[in-house]
Amino acid sequence: MNVNSTRHGRTGINLCHITRTVTALFLFALAALPALGQASPIYTYTAESVVASSGGTFEVKVFLDSSQGTGIGAFSFSVCFDDALMTAQSVAAGSDLATVRFDGPPEIFIFDTGPGYFNVGCVIDVLNFAVLPPSSNYELTRTTMLAAPAVGTSTIVPCAAGLPPVAVVIIETGTGIQTPAAVVGGTVVVANLFGVLALDVPAAPVMGNAFDATVTLTASNAFEGFRFGLGHDAVQVTPLSVTQTPQLDALNGGNGPDQYLVDLAPLAGAGITVDCIFSTNLNITLPAGTTPIATIVYDAAVLSTACSEALFTFRDDLGVPLEIDLPNATELVVGNDLAVAIASIPLVPATGGVTLRVANVTGQVGGSVAVPVFLDADVPVQGFSFSASHSSADYLLTAIEPGLALLAIGCNVGPSFFNAQIPGGGTQLGSVIAAIDIDLAMPTYVLPVASELEIVRLTYQIPAAPSSNFLDIALVDGLGTPPIALEVTAEYLEIAPATVPGGIVLGGGFQRGECNSDGSVNIADAITLLGFLFPGTTPIVITCEDACDGNDDGGLNIADAIFLLNSLFGSQILPEPTTCGEDPTMGDALGCDVSGGC
Repeated sequence: MNVNSTRHGRTGINLCHITRTVTALFLFALAALPALGQASPIYTYTAESVVASSGGTFEVKVFLDSSQGTGIGAFSFSVCFDDALMTAQSVAAGSDLATVRFDGPPEIFIFDTGPGYFNVGCVIDVLNFAVLPPSSNYELTRTTMLAAPAVGTSTIVPCAAGLPPVAVVIIETGTGIQTPAAVVGGTVVVANLFGVLALDVPAAPVMGNAFDATVTLTASNAFEGFRFGLGHDAVQVTPLSVTQTPQLDALNGGNGPDQYLVDLAPLAGAGITVDCIFSTNLNITLPAGTTPIATIVYDAAVLSTACSEALFTFRDDLGVPLEIDLPNATELVVGNDLAVAIASIPLVPATGGVTLRVANVTGQVGGSVAVPVFLDADVPVQGFSFSASHSSADYLLTAIEPGLALLAIGCNVGPSFFNAQIPGGGTQLGSVIAAIDIDLAMPTYVLPVASELEIVRLTYQIPAAPSSNFLDIALVDGLGTPPIALEVTAEYLEIAPATVPGGIVLGGGFQRGECNSDGSVNIADAITLLGFLFPGTTPIVITCEDACDGNDDGGLNIADAIFLLNSLFGSQILPEPTTCGEDPTMGDALGCDVSGGC
């Protein structure tokens, strides 16, 4: 037998000993009670009817109609069912009983589970300071049941069961022991219920472009919520945003679900997760059938040729299970995998328009910062070389590495040849040369026609006491040993590219989530972002958009406010920088003019 008792302390009274004594007497008394018929008052126990999934868990609730009574100090009952179809796992106080005594649970709550039954004994308050009030539909208990793999129907009805048998009785204060005038049984239908998750990509994705995908849920019953993880090829696609569908927006009178939590990077970017509850207070459902439940925007990686298909797989190991919430039950669902072909970017004839561009980034004193070098080209590029010269010797160039677009070459094989040198101890200059295609039999092994292709990353160490608050970085010709030419190769011809300098500006950076620039991250930041997205009569001004980008997807939308709130009151973790620092995911359109506290 399982015992779950709570105690309310009172001066001079040791309820521990009283509870143990009353508990023992109570159980013996229940076993010995005769069947006492009473005409009035009238009490009715009701076990609800449930539809459950074979092999899944579900809840059975027991209600009491005591509207004609005057207050109940204790009760007991047993519920019998077909143990070939289900097994009782645990019993808990129902939603009403859980707050019966001083807004807390009853003094004594005892339950027992066995083959084909569960029973409950309950004393509201040992010293009668509180009673169960008269009610027409009082939720006494919730029992977690495990359905068998078999299917079928079982009656579920209050009875006398257990060893010793526990009688179905009411102990009313003032009038003694009462037997209920009626016990109303229910049925549990165990069926092969399931839900199916599927991903739909309506248009063929193209490399370097964003594309939409829709998750649908086909359910056999009306459902109250859902959660799922969706894995993807992290090299070929990157999720930018996840939003709820119009079908979900219409819930709760147009206010949408109470909870729609999204994680864009569980397990280091292996997929996404969504956790949705339609309403925490009301019984709001969507009907059986196929319902769109999530719209996902993915970014297709920049690749030179059509690679293997990107595989999307519904998974239960990304932080949430694959399940739906049915009324009174939670049921596991299955997911259909989808392989998506990413179309290659069409190549165009060479015209000679090529630009190498150094990004402008913000750094912190004493910190390290990566400066991307971008390629904008209207020709397919087979190779490039250049040197980078910076204006101050107290900034130290520590690394020259291939950029993301260069690493994606050849279906993520990378360039045929990449070499970098940092002459001068890294204090003044750096040189890099990369050959993307050195095999004449593979003329399509190239960087595609595109802009914002990150081809190189230059990493600088900023001194603790810099001589200047900015560092100019220019791409030049002729540095290194031997001297490195400033050139780009397209169709085996040399092109002299245009260059755009950039550099590092020292600043305080920003703190992720610190949207209102008041120096701290709290609920006011989420409210500020919502006010900015849905302005009223007084527009909200944001001085650091990067700080408001809570999920770091490169855009500002309601998902950022939800992510921030869940980081404050849930399990989400804000992306870096969580203290004043630089954005580790550079290249988006968001900026930061002023960030309070940094």
